[in-house]
Amino acid sequence: MTEEHVLSAILGATSDWAEEGNTGGGTGIICYEFKGGTGTSSRRIRISDKTFTIGVLVQANHGLRDWLTICGEAVGL
Repeated sequence: MTEEHVLSAILGATSDWAEEGNTGGGTGIICYEFKGGTGTSSRRIRISDKTFTIGVLVQANHGLRDWLTICGEAVGL
C-alpha cells in the first residue's frame, strides 16, 4: 500500500451506503467455513451536548469450522 492508495481512498470516500453481503470485497469469503461477507453497524451516542456517530465495517474472512467456539464451548466440530 502506498501513500497514493491511502489518499485515493480518503478522497474517494462518500456518505453512500456500502454494499453488504456476498458482493464486492465480500465475494467468496468465509467465516469458519460458513459464508462470510461484509457487514456494517452504527450507533449514535450523546456525550454532554454533542452527538457522535460510531460506525464499523466488518469483512469476515477467517477460521476453520473446528476452531469455532461460543462461550468457550466447541460448537464447530
